[in-house]
Amino acid sequence: MQNGERKCLQTDRVILRPGPPEEVEVVRSIFRQFVIDLRGETKIARRLNAAGIRCPTGRPWSEGIIRYMLANENYIGNLLYDRHTCRLREHNKPNPPEQWIRKVGVIEPVISPELFAKAREIIAARKNTKGLSNEEMLKRLRILLKRKGRLSSA
Repeated sequence: MQNGERKCLQTDRVILRPGPPEEVEVVRSIFRQFVIDLRGETKIARRLNAAGIRCPTGRPWSEGIIRYMLANENYIGNLLYDRHTCRLREHNKPNPPEQWIRKVGVIEPVISPELFAKAREIIAARKNTKGLSNEEMLKRLRILLKRKGRLSSA
């Protein structure tokens, strides 16, 4: 099925499989750059855009797209359902992870579970910096400013 297509009947079946080999290699490259080369999402997106590689949607890569990919369990063969609830006349609301339905090993994995777990660890370690005191955060920012010469949101 193409992007945006939906199956018509409940009895229709869709077989999920990895995409074209060049897209699979891009996914693997993104995970390697993030975990092994320790590049951030912004740098990965810039490199892909500079190389002329486009997202499957045809848009340029962005930090948010890379971040979404790094957290997407589809790449290790898992499917998640019921992550959001949308009732009539209401906005989409996220469900707590305890309510998600996870089917493990449903599709052929594109990356190894170990590589995915390492990416998750890096992301989790970043989130732990939110508990820093103001003094510690300022200290780290001063060190970064001295090293890089400028600061940005990235």
